[in-house]
Amino acid sequence: MKRNIRIIVMGAFVINALIGCSKQNEVPDSTTKLLHAIVESPNEELYHAQPTEIGIGTDVPDEEEIEATQKAVEEEKNAWDETVGDCFAKGMFDTFLNSQERIYFLGASDVNGCQTSVKKIELVEKNDNIQHIKVTVQAETSDYKEAETKDFETEWRVIYDKDDPELIQTIELTDDDGFWEWNVKK
Repeated sequence: MKRNIRIIVMGAFVINALIGCSKQNEVPDSTTKLLHAIVESPNEELYHAQPTEIGIGTDVPDEEEIEATQKAVEEEKNAWDETVGDCFAKGMFDTFLNSQERIYFLGASDVNGCQTSVKKIELVEKNDNIQHIKVTVQAETSDYKEAETKDFETEWRVIYDKDDPELIQTIELTDDDGFWEWNVKK
C-alpha cells in the first residue's frame, strides 16, 4: 500500500515538473494579449489620428479643437488601459502609452489603408526576465488597383517584472522585417 502511494506521489511530482517546464517555454498570456492589441488593425478604439496643422500659414486651433483633441487623447488612453493596462508592472503602462510600439502598426493602417493581424506568436529565446518573441504579422492592402497580402516575421523583446513574470516592464519592436518600407510603397 505504501509503495502504491509512493508511486502516485512520485508520478504527480513528475507531471507537475513537466508542466512547469513547458510553461517556461511559452509566451505569457499578458504578452499575447498586448501583441494582438498592438498589431491588429485597423482598431478605431485604440487609435484615431487627430491630424493637426501647425506652422506658417495655418490657423491657430480654437478652444473647441483643442478640447476635442484632448478628449480624443483621453478616450484613447482609457481604451488602452481597459484593453491591456493589467498586462504591465506597476508604473509601466504610461511608459508604454508614450512608446512608438503602441501605434506602429495601427498608424500604418490608418495612413496607408492596410489591415494587419497576428498570424503566429512564438518564443525564440528566454533569458531570466527577458523574452525574444517572433510574431508573424499578416498585412493586407485594400488598394483599389491591386490587393496584396504579405507575411512579416517581426521580432520583439519583452522585459518582465522580476517579481511577477506575467507583468511587462517594456516591450520593444526590434525588427519589422521590412513592414514599414512595404507599407509606405503601397
